[in-house]
Amino acid sequence: MLRIFICEDNALQLNNLTKLVDSFIKEDMQKMTITMKTQFPHELLAVLPFQNTTGLYFLDIDLNCDIDAYQLATAIRNHDPRAFIVIVTGDTTSRDTVFKRGVEAMDYIIKGTSDFNKRIKACLQNAYSRFVITSNIPNTVFNIKLAADFITKSEVILRGAILHLNSADVLYVDNKHSKSHHAYVHMLNNKRYLVRKTLKQLEKELRSVLVRCHISYLVNKNMIVSLDPLGKKLHLANGVTVDLGRRQFKNLLTLDNIEDIYKDMDAL
Repeated sequence: MLRIFICEDNALQLNNLTKLVDSFIKEDMQKMTITMKTQFPHELLAVLPFQNTTGLYFLDIDLNCDIDAYQLATAIRNHDPRAFIVIVTGDTTSRDTVFKRGVEAMDYIIKGTSDFNKRIKACLQNAYSRFVITSNIPNTVFNIKLAADFITKSEVILRGAILHLNSADVLYVDNKHSKSHHAYVHMLNNKRYLVRKTLKQLEKELRSVLVRCHISYLVNKNMIVSLDPLGKKLHLANGVTVDLGRRQFKNLLTLDNIEDIYKDMDAL
């Protein structure tokens, strides 16, 4: 079930958006539900720790509170790295700021425009499609042997330890800053493990989850937010950007969600 959260400080606009979203849910009979509608961002923050599944969040930018949509989106990302965030606002000038602040929004929708309803519906459909794809991928457990000590303020794991990781929680893998027979495995929780495996070995072992986007990178196909072939960059969840190779670009064209992550389909 894809859970939907709406945060809008204007009561009338909150009710109108809620009714619109609810009508689209009933129209398509999708497995989505409006879990919360609120004028107060702190109410949304209070329920985040109790959410154990990916959510779709419609956020206004100016919430007339001590926190704005950027801060709220950051808190959402920290708890729900795979969250779908949609900015719904009357502010036509903050689009660039949204992306500079790393919000990673699915869309930036201006209130009162002629395509408002259409774009809200498109966000619901796209989020649900990507949610289903992610949910249907087997959460394979794979083993890695640490090639270096892993040390944080709260955790120490010594070199040679065997870790059991969930493939669905891998963000990307790279060997750009390691020896050719080693690779770094980057997780959604921002942990990074150095392992004695090649990219080719990991690509074969996790082929149901990872796709090669560059000679030095494998990425989780379900964590791709958008791609920029001209800039040779791939944008992932958590605000991460990795290199995109010209030869490896073709590997991404077969992804089920290619139309969601690459809007300029006419250029293909």
